[in-house]
Amino acid sequence: MFYNGATASAQWRIGWIAFDRDYTHVVARSDGPLILPVARRREGDSDIAFAASSVRVANGSYLYYSVADQYVMRATLSSD
Repeated sequence: MFYNGATASAQWRIGWIAFDRDYTHVVARSDGPLILPVARRREGDSDIAFAASSVRVANGSYLYYSVADQYVMRATLSSD
């Protein structure tokens, strides 16, 4: 599962977590952010990377997310 988490200063980042088959125990979790915001394009861009959705593809997933509350991005994640 991908999730959004923030620091105390509202710097949102994307992480991942895996559960056991019954979704009762965490079996793995990212140590740090999976996705960081790209460099700010304009003055006033927020320091945010926020997951929106994911789509499973042949060898992994596409993760759709936004940065700075305005730019839509897609990451290709491989399961290899």
